[in-house]
Amino acid sequence: MRFIAFYKSFAMGLLNWSRSDFMIKDREELSHLQEEILQKSLRELRTSKPVQYITGKAHFYGHEFTVNEHTLIPRQETEELVDMIIKDHKAESYLNIVDIGTGTGCIGLSIKAAKPDSIVTLMDVSNDALAIAQSNT
Repeated sequence: MRFIAFYKSFAMGLLNWSRSDFMIKDREELSHLQEEILQKSLRELRTSKPVQYITGKAHFYGHEFTVNEHTLIPRQETEELVDMIIKDHKAESYLNIVDIGTGTGCIGLSIKAAKPDSIVTLMDVSNDALAIAQSNT
């Protein structure tokens, strides 16, 4: 049963379908292009490529972030860090954050979403990573 849930989530991400799209379209035949996308992605999965790099998306602290080979995949432990920062500074209306080695920007952007008045600076030595962080703003 877990495989079916994984497959649905994987397919919805690749085809840009919502849950309702999946329920409505699950009996329809896939287009040639959609089938090709799924087959290519399944081949990539067999090479142990992370699902997030295949779909180009990762979930972090209630948000969806674009990821690729130029960024690390956000981790649950990092979500816990962000949650701790937000809770520890609950009484403060804003924070001044510098996210060095930002990658996807998930840390700084999640804090900014929780504390909109905060000043957040995202920095990375990789222009490719900064482009991904910019796309996530």
